[in-house]
Amino acid sequence: MILEFLISLLSGFLVKKTDDFADARKRKRAGIAQYAFALLYGAGIAYFIFFTSASSLWLAAFLAMLIVGKIDNKLHYTGALPVLFCLPFFPIPLPPTLLFAFFLTSAALDELEPFKMRPVLPLCALFTSLLTGEWLYFLSIAVFDIGYKMAERI
Repeated sequence: MILEFLISLLSGFLVKKTDDFADARKRKRAGIAQYAFALLYGAGIAYFIFFTSASSLWLAAFLAMLIVGKIDNKLHYTGALPVLFCLPFFPIPLPPTLLFAFFLTSAALDELEPFKMRPVLPLCALFTSLLTGEWLYFLSIAVFDIGYKMAERI
């Protein structure tokens, strides 16, 4: 589980840095390092979607970002590529429909609601972890958020 924590932390950090690069890119061209950051965070998200027991949470969060329009520039399109690349090669574990809908709705609400901290998905993940005993739901998104917050401070 240490590997999952490291991937989650790094992915959260790189998503925020890519957000910052995308904002700065409006003023100048993105460099290779910025695209590399996007590919790396995308690879981390792909890992969670295709290879972990928390795949339903990560797939829901990824699709919510697509639905609400948060993947909206070349850098974030690049971040989505690893997930899209894996589709023909690795099956997506089919999550229980109700659980997937729960995570999809909560991830979308986090992007639409007015709170800066995005508490809905982590709280829903905590609730799910308490009910199922599968702590990777909560811990993976909590560690991702820690990485994201760390990047905000740098």
